[in-house]
Amino acid sequence: MALIQIDGVTHSIFGQLGLANQTNVTGTDISPTRTAFDFQIGPIVLRATFFSPIEPGDWVRQSTPFTYVSFELAVTDYKAHDIQLYMHTVIGWLRGFFLADADQSITWSTVSTGSSVYEMAQLRNQKVFSENAFGQAEWGQFYFATAMGDVVTYGVGPADTLVNTFITEGSLNTIPASPVEGTSDISTAFALSRTLGNVTNNATAIFALGFVQDPAIQYVDPAGQINRRVPYFKTKYSSTGDLIDAVIGDFVDARSRGRKLEGKMANVFESAGFLDDYVVLLSLATRLSYASTVLTVGESSEGVVDPTDVMMFMKNMGAANRNRVNPTETLYAAFPMFMYLDASLGALLLEPLLRYQNSSDYTHEYAGLDAGEAYHVCSFCIPHNRHIRCFLSKRITANMLIMIYAQALASGNASLIETYAGYPLLERWSEYLANTTLFTTDQESADLLSVNNQTNLAIKGIIAIKAMSFMSAVVGKSTDYSATADSFYARWKNLALGSDKHLLAQYKNKSSWSLGYNMFADLWLETNLISQDVRSLLSIFRRRNAYIWVPDIHRSRELPEDRKHLNGLYH
Repeated sequence: MALIQIDGVTHSIFGQLGLANQTNVTGTDISPTRTAFDFQIGPIVLRATFFSPIEPGDWVRQSTPFTYVSFELAVTDYKAHDIQLYMHTVIGWLRGFFLADADQSITWSTVSTGSSVYEMAQLRNQKVFSENAFGQAEWGQFYFATAMGDVVTYGVGPADTLVNTFITEGSLNTIPASPVEGTSDISTAFALSRTLGNVTNNATAIFALGFVQDPAIQYVDPAGQINRRVPYFKTKYSSTGDLIDAVIGDFVDARSRGRKLEGKMANVFESAGFLDDYVVLLSLATRLSYASTVLTVGESSEGVVDPTDVMMFMKNMGAANRNRVNPTETLYAAFPMFMYLDASLGALLLEPLLRYQNSSDYTHEYAGLDAGEAYHVCSFCIPHNRHIRCFLSKRITANMLIMIYAQALASGNASLIETYAGYPLLERWSEYLANTTLFTTDQESADLLSVNNQTNLAIKGIIAIKAMSFMSAVVGKSTDYSATADSFYARWKNLALGSDKHLLAQYKNKSSWSLGYNMFADLWLETNLISQDVRSLLSIFRRRNAYIWVPDIHRSRELPEDRKHLNGLYH
């Protein structure tokens, strides 16, 4: 909840309470790092912004799990106005709102560093590497901070009490900065207020919210050794107070870097002719992709971090099996975004998958699905029998080869190729595709198509083989992968195109069609496998003919990916 008091009158910015005047949103702005809401409150124009920085090339800042909430005010009548701001968050965000475990209480403390003041809260009973029924972590510390200066007051207690205090007094009764015994009452709130004083022009107030988990990940290495992994920012900050001071003090520069990055992305969106709704979709997808990751560093049992042992982990963002670690298909979907924004992260995301699969313990000829089934515990090897799910093997294996080559191209760093292409791992995967990808059987595509001889799935494997030819050259190996990919493509082209030159979903099934989205990888990797005539013919078909394949009931929606004519389903 957020409130603003202007000349003694309190208005609600976020949250519905009858105690304050309600305000209306006059505009919104969604970008890859920000969601902003505009308000007009009498003579005050207010912009409230939630800002989650993306920091390309800066692993310390990128690993810092804090987001900013800023309130920027402009006075339009050129008069002085007495202004106070209030914000609180409730413990339900920490322990859940509807859990049966009402005894899972929280403890908290308030700390002043001299530069910042912050409230810290945590579950009393810390269950490391565990999540509750709603997917909330059951260990870690929540922080709510602001800079010292102006008049800053704070309080912890029932939300109604804190709100009434602010409305009545324009501030909060400051409590001692000492630990307080726990409560399980979900109405308990942590509040901060700032007095901006008499504002005649512009003013800004900054708050920061963060959730720190230390340790962040439990990683089981190929030898079965259990290792603690901690947030990468610990290579620079060992004290939480120092970290929070750095976060608060960096806001102006972080905002400037964010605007520069967003300007770069906006130019790309505009040049591509993206519609506004699609830009919003891409913006939210970017933010959610980063939010699903944690950038870690190894730590010894004595608490010494190893800055050379860096890995990044991603929690599955899909609805099914949401706790999987570094799921290959999710990584593949997000990988073009990471390669555009910060290619250095690509190797860190792939390393947890490659490190174990390169060991003698992993014996499958194709790539594994992920690095573990329970997020926060990266236990690829316990067990790995589930990776026998062969109906995904060709797609997953192609994904891995494509991502490894994409990372080298985008970053200019071939270390992953040099490490793993010189060993049997990538060659084993490439041989598997060379033996199976042209004619697929018992395979499921990303859009759940499961018929044999899928054109869209086959072309992904062929592109991956072509990519392997380039990776082999990097390590000085002479292979037949390039010739194999070229030969497969020629055969694929003959089988995959209908008489009117549209792409079939299944070889020789003239009543089927597909958008062929897997051909994107050929452009992405610049493998130049797909001939220009095929690209042109497919573009013409999509523009002129694909619409007639869509049943009337679906014509108000987006263009389907393919037609599953054999079972009567549309996708």
